[in-house]
Amino acid sequence: MLPVRDFSGRAAVDVEQAQRSAEAEVAGILQKIEAEKQRIAMLRAQYQAEIITPADAQKEGQILAAQAEAAAMRGKVEAELKQLERTISILRSAGKDGLKAYVIEKFEEMIGSFAGTMDLFPVDHVTVVSGGASQGPISAIHPNALDVERTRQIQMALAGAAQAADRGATTESTPGAAGKPSTR
Repeated sequence: MLPVRDFSGRAAVDVEQAQRSAEAEVAGILQKIEAEKQRIAMLRAQYQAEIITPADAQKEGQILAAQAEAAAMRGKVEAELKQLERTISILRSAGKDGLKAYVIEKFEEMIGSFAGTMDLFPVDHVTVVSGGASQGPISAIHPNALDVERTRQIQMALAGAAQAADRGATTESTPGAAGKPSTR
């Protein structure tokens, strides 16, 4: 009978040993899980520090720069609008003569865009036909001063556009002459 008892005692030791081995294995697995959780937390913090935070800072910087640029543009446009309102108010109070004087003064500026396109259409001669009511000549020798001034302004604008076009064509067509003034 002794061998049976010995066997049951041995089985109890084996069961206890297997239980301790399983508990140790479970504890090891739990430690590995905890280590992986800590590693994930560390990687998450590293990702936040290396990628998310700089990207957020860059985004905020771009937003602030765009807001500053928009504010500057808005300020410039508002100032231009106020100046235009003031100019319109002055022109309204000055009447027709004031408007004529303004057009004569700003004629070159107003016709400049048009004159810049003249190189697309070669022109040898320009004749100005006035569409407004003529005041008549001052004398038989002196034609209408407004017509003379309009003609002079158009000639100056066209001459300036032609010279600019010539300078651009000379600079573009001369090899190695980029940025060098023309010697014409």
